[in-house]
Amino acid sequence: MVNTNVNFLNDNFLSTGTNMTELISITDKLTKKTKTKLFPVKKANFLLYKEEREKSVIFREINDFIAMEDIATMNCIVDEVELEKENFSEAFFKAAKKTAVMKIDNDYFLLSERALFSLKDKFKADAIFMTEYSLPTLLTLREAANNNSASVKVVYREVGDIKKIFYVGCEKFNELLNDSFMVEMLDKLPIEMAREMDLINYVISQEKTIIYSCFPEIEEEIKEKYQNFNLEPVLIAQNSLIGESSLIFQEGWKTPKGMILRGNGVSFKHLFQEKRNHTFENLEDEIIEKVKEKIFVDYFKLPKRFEELSNIEITSEEMSNDEMRVTYENVIAEVIRKCFKTELSRKKKALIKERLRNHFTASMPITALMVTSWFFEILGDLIKNDCSRDLIDAIEKSTSLIPFFDFEKELKTLNILAY
Repeated sequence: MVNTNVNFLNDNFLSTGTNMTELISITDKLTKKTKTKLFPVKKANFLLYKEEREKSVIFREINDFIAMEDIATMNCIVDEVELEKENFSEAFFKAAKKTAVMKIDNDYFLLSERALFSLKDKFKADAIFMTEYSLPTLLTLREAANNNSASVKVVYREVGDIKKIFYVGCEKFNELLNDSFMVEMLDKLPIEMAREMDLINYVISQEKTIIYSCFPEIEEEIKEKYQNFNLEPVLIAQNSLIGESSLIFQEGWKTPKGMILRGNGVSFKHLFQEKRNHTFENLEDEIIEKVKEKIFVDYFKLPKRFEELSNIEITSEEMSNDEMRVTYENVIAEVIRKCFKTELSRKKKALIKERLRNHFTASMPITALMVTSWFFEILGDLIKNDCSRDLIDAIEKSTSLIPFFDFEKELKTLNILAY
């Protein structure tokens, strides 16, 4: 029987914390429960719950079909498959009623909501209407499987007798870059860098694991060199065996309001590489070298830019009050337009503009650094309210562009347009 206290199979599984021992424990458990299976696409078959009987549960199995013009009324041949209750746990059948089952050889896999997107992609099923595991959806997947000669690899979590697929990857997908490997690398980095590293917090979901750490010594080095910088340098380690399929180490900076700005970082894809003969030998050394070359150098990139921003005047004493206000409002409007594409609604953009207008003052020059800091403050408050984790990530990525917005070019354009 499945331990129902274990939530690793829940689509909305989420674990957060600040304790390193707990992080090691949960990533180790999750890694051990994450497995893969390679198989030819043609072998996939789909079952949909029909009814429950005294000693068994009946599923509809799609074995063949005759295509009609209307996919929703496709004339299909559907058999009934009877699964004996004594061969499966009650938890398996309870979960199977809410989703669909994919059968591969003698294995029965539950399908998560997330898996549908990668199933459509890897099975090459061209149908945008497929949003849930309905009979038309399974018919389309079955048809796509019949016409696909490729092999794929499913990534699934296994708890008790339940195997649940969360992602379908290509044949060369390699699961060795897992969460446990990432945590091991984080343990080795401080030794290799000869710098202390502290855990800030972690966020683990079915889609990805993100770990935030800080370097107190680097923070001190930055503060000694740059007076205008008040952000905390952090290391963002991110891994996803589902969806994004890459291991990422990324430099970042934490604002006073708790936003995390991100640099470019380095990434390692979950793909076998022929030159390594399907192993990840020497990858640890490669990661450490790339982190040394890229991330630790770039920690000083943003502080240096802050120093430059402090010398760029958006408004000056030579301007009239009206000129100051118009220039200031045009600049903030362009920052929003060019840095934020789709992640902010009209309402949120209007709110940000209004709050920025309240910062306007004609009593002293406004610098690009002041504008940047006000953006950080306002957006930091914004994401604390009703933003999802994905939206927060999107907003933080776009906010990271603001310090490197070309304020000088924008001011030159405004000066030209004024004449």
